[in-house]
Amino acid sequence: GGWLLAGALLLGAPMAVQAQDGGGVDDAGSFMADAEAACRHGDFSTFLFSFAADDGVQETFSAPEIAFASVDERETRAMALDRYLELSAFPLRPLDMRYFTRPSVDTMRGHHGSAKDLVGVDLTIDDSKPNQRTIAWVTGHHVPAPEDEGPGDVFERTGGGGVLIFARTPDCWQLVSDVRRIDPSE
Repeated sequence: GGWLLAGALLLGAPMAVQAQDGGGVDDAGSFMADAEAACRHGDFSTFLFSFAADDGVQETFSAPEIAFASVDERETRAMALDRYLELSAFPLRPLDMRYFTRPSVDTMRGHHGSAKDLVGVDLTIDDSKPNQRTIAWVTGHHVPAPEDEGPGDVFERTGGGGVLIFARTPDCWQLVSDVRRIDPSE
């Protein structure tokens, strides 16, 4: 069955990810090394974190064409990988052990915004198909949990999201589909 990264908290993320403070570029290659190690060990959670963190990892581990649909499109269309990368289309970016929308993280890192401008992401990874990982994600923010639920926070959905599909290859996974929806359950 699938599993939920509760509140998008990422436990046990690789050290390279924990140390990242750049804008999605990892000069030392540690995100690529983490992704490659995750592939060898079948660790999709670490792979996804490294994939979302680094543009080079995205280029290496994506299909030549991505089945893509924006929120305005009902049907997917094939988008060449170079165009997908040029648009910085992959929607997620990790920061401080959580996922956020890529545009909000990139804006903050570019010093055009602040932490209050970050748009949080909650995601569920479905691993029920042996050769595929499906990530359903929605936007929102973390709010303090009600007192009767104890300490911590809960995720409050505030917007749309999408579905990302990674297909298993002989050596790893590759992004094959990115579909955006106002209501990701569609």
